[in-house]
Amino acid sequence: MLQKTHNRIIFGALIGAFGGSSFVISVYPILIGLLFSELTGNALLFTFIYTVPAAILWAIGGAITGWLGKMREGAIVMGLCGLIIGIIISAKLLGEASNSFALIAGGAAVGLLYGIPAGLLMAGAFRRTAE
Repeated sequence: MLQKTHNRIIFGALIGAFGGSSFVISVYPILIGLLFSELTGNALLFTFIYTVPAAILWAIGGAITGWLGKMREGAIVMGLCGLIIGIIISAKLLGEASNSFALIAGGAAVGLLYGIPAGLLMAGAFRRTAE
């Protein structure tokens, strides 16, 4: 069933959207809150407005990963999705932290650390057969 390209694209987009919303709702606030203790809980709650844009970005990345069906390319695509959304959310929090470069770098690192394994898992599940 998942050997058909359109099925891999559809399921990749769904799983990517769920991964993007999970990143914004749980992973990013927890890890950034641990890295930067000066961020308040209210500041981290403001990141929830990025749930839908992150889900859309990760759905596109998941669809591309499903279409490609290769693990290295999947890790690159989803890692870029994590990097982009991590930097965007960190830019929102710039006024809350004392060291803005460290906050941007921390957001980028959290995004990469979540996106690369997600891409490996998705591309491994949606692996394209040799044609």
